[in-house]
Amino acid sequence: MDKIRYNLVQAKNNDGKSHWIKIGIAQKQGDKFWVKMDVLPIPNEKGEVWLNLYERTDDYVSEKNVEK
Repeated sequence: MDKIRYNLVQAKNNDGKSHWIKIGIAQKQGDKFWVKMDVLPIPNEKGEVWLNLYERTDDYVSEKNVEK
């Protein structure tokens, strides 16, 4: 069963620029996902919370993502 590991990030806008802040991790295994958040996400000015998943490239995790 394939495992794909992700960083869970949220954008923080500062002076018109977006900075991505890691707030947790996620993993996809088969057809299921799990998410571990280290902090609570902060809603934007519209009250919305937008999070992104990026495949982990640090600490050799991306190499493990291609293992089966």
